[in-house]
Amino acid sequence: MLPKTIDIKFLNEKAGKVKTYIKKIKQILDLGKEEFENKPIYPDRVKYYLVVLNDELEEISCHLLSIIYNKSFKDNCLKIISKEEIFNPKLSRALLDLYNFKENLMEKNLNYQPENMYSIVSDIILTLDNMFIPELSKIVKELKEKQPKLKISINIKRVQQNISAILSNIKKLKTFLKYSKEEFINSPLFIDRSKYFLVVAIDGANWICKHLLRKLGEKNTDECFIKLYEKNIIDKETAYFLQDLQNNRINLADPTKEISSEKIYYWVENSNKYFKRFIQDIIKAVKG
Repeated sequence: MLPKTIDIKFLNEKAGKVKTYIKKIKQILDLGKEEFENKPIYPDRVKYYLVVLNDELEEISCHLLSIIYNKSFKDNCLKIISKEEIFNPKLSRALLDLYNFKENLMEKNLNYQPENMYSIVSDIILTLDNMFIPELSKIVKELKEKQPKLKISINIKRVQQNISAILSNIKKLKTFLKYSKEEFINSPLFIDRSKYFLVVAIDGANWICKHLLRKLGEKNTDECFIKLYEKNIIDKETAYFLQDLQNNRINLADPTKEISSEKIYYWVENSNKYFKRFIQDIIKAVKG
């Protein structure tokens, strides 16, 4: 598995939105408690801003957790990162208070009275305004310093996206192997769907191949996989299987072109083995 890398552009974009919603909430709170309690529009607007703020912080938290633990996180990230106190304890408590506020509001349909809401929100926003951006910067700096050094400097995010596309499509190809070879080659549906999945998988592998060669200072070539074999990055069998598939990519993508059903079955039958071997060899070469 490739190490997950910090997406600075993503974090900057999300941090900017966090600052914007904190500012919007502060502007309302600064009108004073009496004004807040007497005009229903203000509590309603603050509730909306808090929900959106929570969602932006959730995305930041999921990204940070994925870097720290090198695996994907999708749900309850704000709750997890708060309880593990990856941030300063005081900030962690404020983030957990925000998470609980949103849960009570959205899931339990709890109706906060304006007078109670003003105090709760004021405490949360004051802490977030003073601490979140400095703490985020500190965490990002620490994580960047801990990022493993790769033997070959690649665009990890793009490579990982293509690896995911490959794995997703070879998994789909495996479903056709539940049927006999005769059933497969006599099914136009199986043939058509297999051709599509093969094209997506080889496109992903070819992108990785060309990207890696560029990083190695090699010129672009139509025989990219063979070149990787010559550089001892992938084995001969894998190289020739993938190169054969790449050479037939145009025909696979063109419904007017004829390709032997036997040939397509051969690619489907062997795709899992060779694509996974390719991915393993690429990761090994990159990590060194």
